[in-house]
Amino acid sequence: MKSAPVVVVTGATADIGAAVVRELWSRGARVVGLYHRSRTRAAALAAEAEERGADIILYKVDFSRPAEARKTAFRFARSTIAHLGRVDALVGLAGYPAHRVWREPFEKLTPERLEGIYRVDTLGHVWLAQALSKEIARRRGSIVLMCSAAALIGDDLGIGFALAKSANVALVKSLARLLAPRVRVNGLAPGALQTSWLGELSAREREAARSKALLERYGDPAEVARIIGELTLGPSRFQTGQILVLDGGVAL
Repeated sequence: MKSAPVVVVTGATADIGAAVVRELWSRGARVVGLYHRSRTRAAALAAEAEERGADIILYKVDFSRPAEARKTAFRFARSTIAHLGRVDALVGLAGYPAHRVWREPFEKLTPERLEGIYRVDTLGHVWLAQALSKEIARRRGSIVLMCSAAALIGDDLGIGFALAKSANVALVKSLARLLAPRVRVNGLAPGALQTSWLGELSAREREAARSKALLERYGDPAEVARIIGELTLGPSRFQTGQILVLDGGVAL
């Protein structure tokens, strides 16, 4: 399987991350998954890979500590390339945990909270892009970053997350220019998805999120995963610097 593409996925054990990993497996990729908190989910994903005969290596990493984060990214890149012989793509899905944070009022946001979100959602992917971009360019590969519809049109909840995801929009467009023509860089901006995030909302807020979409439903992680799989591995390869919106018709 040394000829199979190797894709690094951050946030690999979360709802969307696990769906993306499965999609990449279906496309024949070997996956290197990064996660931070849930050893239980990581163990379950590793067990699923064994059952499927799929290939995954999981690493527990922490990009929230600024003094170590960049060094961690470069150590990880060197180790992975030495072990697997290649890295073809980076899929950046990692996000700061939303538990008890999503509904935090704007006036109560602290510098520590905003910086914490930014370090995980954005800066971790900056460091990984720095560390992996030369290898991805050698493979004429791709980078896909998670953005958000809220980063494009704003929101009244999760403002700290919207700010970080808007930085990811700028990162996508900047990397697309910097790494062309050898690396394709795109982002995905989903709306409300059927994930554990909904547990942070009241019943009224969940209904409001659903009804904002013209299609009047939540998105499914598998729908997100299919698009990320296409952006990452093709076969379409004539797209870069773009933010694809998948929100059921909220941001028109």
